[in-house]
Amino acid sequence: MSNSPTEFIPSQSVILIVDPYSTGCMVAQEISKRGYQIMAIWTKSFSDEMKTHVPVSCKDLTYLAQVQDVEGWNLKDLEKAVKEAAASAAI
Repeated sequence: MSNSPTEFIPSQSVILIVDPYSTGCMVAQEISKRGYQIMAIWTKSFSDEMKTHVPVSCKDLTYLAQVQDVEGWNLKDLEKAVKEAAASAAI
C-alpha cells in the first residue's frame, strides 16, 4: 500500500498472505526465507481449527501480525487494520 515506486527492502517490507493454509503456508515460508516479513490475513469463513493445520516444515514460521477479517467489515476497515498491524513497514 506504499505509494512509492522505490524498491522494497525485504527486512522493512511486509507481504500479505490471505489464508496461509497448506500451500499458502509453504508460499509464506519461502517469502520469509527471502527476508520479508509476513502478515496473515484470515478471511471470515476460515475457522480457528483450520488455522492450526500447519505443515511440519512450516512449524517455525512466524507472522509479523495476523489480521482477522470481521463480519460487517468493508474493504476500508480491513485496509485500516492491515496498516495498523504493519506499523511503519512497507506493504
